[in-house]
Amino acid sequence: MRIRFDGEDQKLILNQQQTFRTDAGWDESFQSFEDEVLESIINPIENYETCRYIHKPYTSNGINQTDIWFHFYFINESGNYGLDYVSQGLDQTTKLLSDVKNSFFRLEFYKTPNNEAPNRSNRRLVFAKNLSLPIGERVIVDDISTEMFVPVFMGSNYKNKENMYLFWFEDDTVLEETTLTGTTFYMTAKFYNAADGSRTQFANKQVSDSTTFVEEDDMYFLVEMNRDDAPTYHYEVRDYDSTGTVRGNRRGESSDPIKFYEIGGTGGTSNTPTPSPSSTTLTPTPSTTPTVTLTPTPTPSSTVTTGANWSNGTSAMVSTSLPGDNPSTGTTTGTLTVVGGPVQVYVSSYKAFNYANTSYALLEISGLGQTAVTNPSGGSTTVYSSVLTVPVGTYTYTLSSVLTIDGGLTSGMASANILTQ
Repeated sequence: MRIRFDGEDQKLILNQQQTFRTDAGWDESFQSFEDEVLESIINPIENYETCRYIHKPYTSNGINQTDIWFHFYFINESGNYGLDYVSQGLDQTTKLLSDVKNSFFRLEFYKTPNNEAPNRSNRRLVFAKNLSLPIGERVIVDDISTEMFVPVFMGSNYKNKENMYLFWFEDDTVLEETTLTGTTFYMTAKFYNAADGSRTQFANKQVSDSTTFVEEDDMYFLVEMNRDDAPTYHYEVRDYDSTGTVRGNRRGESSDPIKFYEIGGTGGTSNTPTPSPSSTTLTPTPSTTPTVTLTPTPTPSSTVTTGANWSNGTSAMVSTSLPGDNPSTGTTTGTLTVVGGPVQVYVSSYKAFNYANTSYALLEISGLGQTAVTNPSGGSTTVYSSVLTVPVGTYTYTLSSVLTIDGGLTSGMASANILTQ
């Protein structure tokens, strides 16, 4: 095709085979459209790869470590919290220990839409981790051949590593179209008892009355995962309170373990707190009722129950490794209330890995005095202190457990417990 110019008119001369291809680019557009349709109806490429998150390293006793510590407190017959399985009816005297082996703690990790305060209506369980009792700590209570499991768990490269790592997606590709993106999780715990089939729900603080339980504030710990240090990702556990700052104090270090407490008043058989009685059950008896039927029978003074209530539990535990602080001390401080008459109290001291370790238990009660006992290096039995008599009244108390590593092994754990006669 060419254009000729003359002095008067301009003419456009076209060859007979000439075409303008008005459909130019249609093939490319259609191919692009086809690719988009196929991508929408065929599973798109999403990253389902999971990676391992380790507990964020910290320094304890001069050692950089990743151990993560859990303590689970149960309510005993006296209404106090303790680090043992006695109140759960687990028999640790038989050789098979079947109930112990089949019981376990279950850590559950939830996410909520846009990180709202978690509750049963908006939380979504995304994964869980079981802690079997046999991977927990053991203490010697009678002799070197009798060891008892206690609800204490510690993660390390050599021991109890099952509770050290968490696994989650490498990125949020699979969650992009949901409101559950991000690396914030909410952790709670339950105990499944093989002895009676019961299930116990735990709180993140002491809740003696289930009617005062507030799920958003009393149940969860905050777990934050960090992907910035690829390929070594880590996580950390912090306090959570929906009414305060979301980023609370860090927990899980050897000096500051994650503490779960059985919720009082639930009976250990349900994970739902017992509802408070309805107002109709509190309606007083009509005044027309004969007064003689309403007169209570006086209770003889001799039947008043004598007892002691320890506000912050009756156990203190300490663990240590070398090199580091030696000796190391664990303490429990609270208020003691004695009713109905004087009580006699004393302390016991026992230690795990007893070879070449010395443990010391001390109970101090303000205004009355103290009682203490030492479990010497090489000792294989639990030792007990002398008795201290406590009159009726309210006192502050401090229970201390001290562990000294004398040689041989480079780590150990000791526990001090308060007992009453």
